[in-house]
Amino acid sequence: MPTYYPQIYNGVMTQRPYMAALEYLTSVAQQTSGPRYGYAWRDEPLGRWELRYAALREADIQVLENFFGQMEGRLGEFTYLDPGGNLVRYSEDFSHSSWERYTVTTGGAATDPFGGNRAMQCAGTSSNSMLATYVLPDGGASGFTICGSVWVRAAAAQQLAIGFVDSGFNAVAYRVCGLPAGRWVRIWCTTTLATNSNIRLLIGGFGTWGTVTLDLFGAQCVPAPGPGGYQRTPGNYGLHSKCRFDQDQLEVEHAGPNAASAVVRIVEYR
Repeated sequence: MPTYYPQIYNGVMTQRPYMAALEYLTSVAQQTSGPRYGYAWRDEPLGRWELRYAALREADIQVLENFFGQMEGRLGEFTYLDPGGNLVRYSEDFSHSSWERYTVTTGGAATDPFGGNRAMQCAGTSSNSMLATYVLPDGGASGFTICGSVWVRAAAAQQLAIGFVDSGFNAVAYRVCGLPAGRWVRIWCTTTLATNSNIRLLIGGFGTWGTVTLDLFGAQCVPAPGPGGYQRTPGNYGLHSKCRFDQDQLEVEHAGPNAASAVVRIVEYR
């Protein structure tokens, strides 16, 4: 099972503002004949983060110091779940193979909540239609708080479930949300995991999605107590499985009892 960079209190991974960057590796050669050639050594860029904690309790500092010690500084490898990313691999393409479709047929594009044309029509063909996709494919995240969300537009008022299922497709947590007629609404579900099973985001099911067509947009899962700002994927995938600390010491400043600050630097590598 993976080792995850820890959340501190109430599902908080870091505090804002924090810095995130992407690193590319490209070789460029200028030929004497004139043309310039470039070669990308990576299919995807690697992430780098500087997490700045401005207000920490002593218990929070203890969590960070214990994890830093467990990793032996730069030596240990861990998985970082970026709260500014999205744990859903394809957030707008519900026809992609990463989505499991249970009596759901995907159709054409539809206008999305932001005035674009990136939403997708999804037609239920039974009384219990649903979509599912992995958000924690390797499991091992018991105790973590995660939140799944999606924008939905229904032609007529109805209800729709959203939640999480485990490796056996057993419900981990879910909410049944009301959908108004003809209007976009973002539905979401937050849970603190009590299992180390792998986890999938579930849209529909529990008898809430019948033989109707719904417009869906922007499926997202974040390691946080709320849905947060939307991050499109592919392009801002939030699960980074090969990370290490990029510092030799954990930098902590104590201003008083239960009033400390810290800077944590993390780098992804291959």
